Amino acid sequence: MKKIFAVLVVAMLLTGALVIMETKANMGVYITTSSLADSPWPLFRGDLNRTGQSAYSTEKNFGELLWKFRTGD
Repeated sequence: MKKIFAVLVVAMLLTGALVIMETKANMGVYITTSSLADSPWPLFRGDLNRTGQSAYSTEKNFGELLWKFRTGD
């Protein structure tokens, strides 16, 4: 039991050290690409309540076919 505890403590310490090293290595680096939070539909079914409703208005959408694409088979 003491060996398991010791192994877990060492693993946690090494993980913490790796996180600190990674954080220091990435200081000053800014990500400029879009991420999940920037997308219009960031979660499954759209929002935290999983309503599936869009925040965009469809009142001027009358169901007209705007374009089509032939896929072959």
